[in-house]
Amino acid sequence: MDFAVQIGLRVAASAALAASGALAGRSMAGSQRRRAEALHQLAGAVDALAHAMLARRLPLGDALSDPGCAAFGQAGRLVSAGHAPEAAWRAAYAGLSARGGPLDALRAEDARALATLFQGLGVGGAQAQRALLDEAGRTLAQLGEAAQKARDEQGRLYTTLGALTGMAAAVMLL
Repeated sequence: MDFAVQIGLRVAASAALAASGALAGRSMAGSQRRRAEALHQLAGAVDALAHAMLARRLPLGDALSDPGCAAFGQAGRLVSAGHAPEAAWRAAYAGLSARGGPLDALRAEDARALATLFQGLGVGGAQAQRALLDEAGRTLAQLGEAAQKARDEQGRLYTTLGALTGMAAAVMLL
């Protein structure tokens, strides 16, 4: 193979490596965005759950299945079928947090906040439920704000680092 063709192929491969590194970085940044969005939606779902349970006085399974609580719908169906709220959430969360699921970007601390909520649902009176739901809503909102901040700070960083890693690999190829 002639020298000019070899150089041309190496340059093309180098450009492809740099571009794929940048895309990998964007993917990491996308995970940060999905986490922030999911936490925002979950905080809203907790508010809707509080309204459904305490203002509308719906049974727990129906309140969880309420359209305003879409993230909790599967758990609501399981609670309505007789499962304990904590067990229903564990089963629902397994599917929701699987790769490609709506909650796949959540971290362990986010999952703990949700598990704490479902451990206390249906236990105690209206005041205890109000306190539980208020605390869960505050915690999820704080986690969402932190995720938003991390997304803003790290989003550009991941893309840049991915591109730089790709370029470094390209330099080694040349």
